[in-house]
Amino acid sequence: MSGINQFYIRNLQDEINTKTTKVAERAYFLGGIPAYGFKTKVVRDPEASRNRKVLEIDENEAPVVREIFRMVANGVGYGEIVERLNKEGFRNRNGNTWSKTSIAEMLRNEKYIGTYTFRKGRKHNYHAKRDDTIRVPGAIPAIVDIQTWETVQSKLTSMKKVRSKPGPVLRGFVYCGD
Repeated sequence: MSGINQFYIRNLQDEINTKTTKVAERAYFLGGIPAYGFKTKVVRDPEASRNRKVLEIDENEAPVVREIFRMVANGVGYGEIVERLNKEGFRNRNGNTWSKTSIAEMLRNEKYIGTYTFRKGRKHNYHAKRDDTIRVPGAIPAIVDIQTWETVQSKLTSMKKVRSKPGPVLRGFVYCGD
């Protein structure tokens, strides 16, 4: 019985994985909270004869996304962007104030140029590289144009290089006795 149960569970996992992959390749939204600037819309899936969700632009939030990308492309730092958004009363998707981390995550999200991604990262490390990541370019409406995206990505890459310079080895551990 134990062997049959294990076979059944593995077979069920494979079926679910296969079906989820097919749905993701057609760029249907598979759950969670949509990225800031997007909302979901219910559409009819003709192949499965059921309703599914797709991402569409939220016209109330999209101008904020475009402004964030424009500011970074023009050399404005995260701190200044966060300060401005919070001062003007904008809140992130969870209703909280903006943080540097939320801005950094937004700037690396391919959905903003219209690329649907699925299986990107792991449960506790969503930046992990995976071989089975699904990317469908042009599957969702783009909020940011490709030129702005590339400018921002090049700035982010150059920012990483500046930060990666080694500092004093014992910083934070050894202090002056005086």
